Amino acid sequence: CLYFLAEWSIRFCAFAKKRDAMKDGWFIFDTFLVFLTVCETWILSLAYLSVEGSLGMNPSSLKIFFMLRLTRMARMARLLRWMPELVIILKGLWMASKSVLFTLVLLFFTIYIFGIAFRQLTDSTPVGDQYFQSVHGAMVSLFLRGTIPDLADMVLALADEHLGLGMLLVLFILVATLTIMNMLVGVLVEVVSTVSTIEHETLVVNMVRAKMLQMIDILQLDLDGNGALSKTEFEALLVLPEAAQFIQEVGVDVVGLVEYADFFFKDQEMSFADFVELILQLRGTNQASVKDIVDLRKQVMQELERSGANLDERLAAISKQLEDAMAKLDGLQRAPASPPVPAKPPLGAPPYPCRRALVDEEADWKQFLPTAGSRALPRFGVSFIEAGGRHLEDWSRLCQDEDEV
Repeated sequence: CLYFLAEWSIRFCAFAKKRDAMKDGWFIFDTFLVFLTVCETWILSLAYLSVEGSLGMNPSSLKIFFMLRLTRMARMARLLRWMPELVIILKGLWMASKSVLFTLVLLFFTIYIFGIAFRQLTDSTPVGDQYFQSVHGAMVSLFLRGTIPDLADMVLALADEHLGLGMLLVLFILVATLTIMNMLVGVLVEVVSTVSTIEHETLVVNMVRAKMLQMIDILQLDLDGNGALSKTEFEALLVLPEAAQFIQEVGVDVVGLVEYADFFFKDQEMSFADFVELILQLRGTNQASVKDIVDLRKQVMQELERSGANLDERLAAISKQLEDAMAKLDGLQRAPASPPVPAKPPLGAPPYPCRRALVDEEADWKQFLPTAGSRALPRFGVSFIEAGGRHLEDWSRLCQDEDEV
């Protein structure tokens, strides 16, 4: 007691600000334990002597307070940080406590129903008088002798001494035998299953590596002898019936493997270890993992970047071609146009059509003049650029050309 009190005093004095001691959970817990130790060592001992000497009471009634010393075991909780496996098991027990509780409730109702049935069916019989005298007795007999028959006599003996002792033993059986031992069985099964999976995977890897090496050596598929597989060597390997059948037995789709050969051999060659790993990764029994999703996203991003670069190059080439075409078109538009050569009138046409149509065309022109503006009016092969008196000169020049013809 003095040792724990001295330890508590040193820890309390170590705080620069004493109020910070109330913020430390472990210090509060140790304070509670020291308080219980002081009560047990000094206060309860004085009370025990007082009750035994002067009051004439049974001191066994104070024994329940001495059980508080079991709280010292809670200090072992600090050791859990160094044993993560134990923490996992304890968390598993805590998570399973709810399921265990509802299982016990279901067991209680089951025992209650069958207890009533056995009480009614065994009434006035020797076995009924021994085990099923009442509904309560029937439930006790079914629970002890039906679920835990090996410990039934111990539970009954403790219950005859004190009912609480019998209930405490039943609680121990539920926690230790039914929960922890079954959890131990589950842990062992899980460990064995994990080890079996690892060993099976190792055997498959060794078998695939040995079989592939044997086929490559026997058939001499490694033409360049560099210990790596090229696309040609890979296709030559899959053409072989033995290799295709073996890869199919491993669980890999051979047809899909051939279709994606260009994707696998984008780096021209693949080492033999990478080839074996590829075969094992493409098995249909494998489950998708986070690594597979990350690899897929990386591959998609690379393909998108490559496609974007190709698209940019093509757009640049098309833009260059359009610029060249536009430059040539501008050059053609800026070149001087040759004057139009008047066409000769066809044979048999009436002479001088312009002079005969001059009056009619001039009347039409005067009607059209207010709205024409500066638009071009093609008439008889002549373009009137401006609306004004120049149209008469154009007509005269055209008629002179006709006279010369």
